[in-house]
Amino acid sequence: MSNDLIKFGVILSLTDKFGGNAAKATKKAMGFDKSINGINKKIGELNKLSKQGSAFKGLATSFRQTQKDIVGTTSKVTSLQKQLDKLGSGGKGFKTKHREMIKLQRQLTNQKQRLNENRRALQQESHALKQNGGEVKNLNRYLKQLEKQKTRLRNQRSKQENLGLARSRIEGVKSRYGRQARWAVAGSAVLGAGAGR
Repeated sequence: MSNDLIKFGVILSLTDKFGGNAAKATKKAMGFDKSINGINKKIGELNKLSKQGSAFKGLATSFRQTQKDIVGTTSKVTSLQKQLDKLGSGGKGFKTKHREMIKLQRQLTNQKQRLNENRRALQQESHALKQNGGEVKNLNRYLKQLEKQKTRLRNQRSKQENLGLARSRIEGVKSRYGRQARWAVAGSAVLGAGAGR
């Protein structure tokens, strides 16, 4: 029985070393869950913002391209107008060039209209991004930081969960040897009383 008492002492010292109990470890693991869920929510918001950022970049690219198209078409119109002025209304090939001019002018009008639409869309996207506090260039970097933070929390949660299992086992062993120790003490008391008689 004295051997059981020694074992019980070892179990007690192990429990003190780990500190707390399984319930506390489990509660702490659940706390990590809450933090991870919070990060997941933030990542979801940022992914949405990142899509807005991508849309903004796409619109900006389209806007710049339309500006280039307008410059090119305007240059063509100017060049053609000079040719028409030189030929005069009765010159050879005037009608053909005049038809080409009408086509180019229509194209230019459409391009200017598209530019205005792009400008309005850009302003709306820019406003939406500012409202959400988003900086397009920093979004991806921030998302990577959050993913690293989430991985770190998951690792901590896993450690805490394992610690909870270890504590649970220790508490089970402690309970078992505690019962044996109480039986040993009780048995010693009975034997002592018998010897006294």
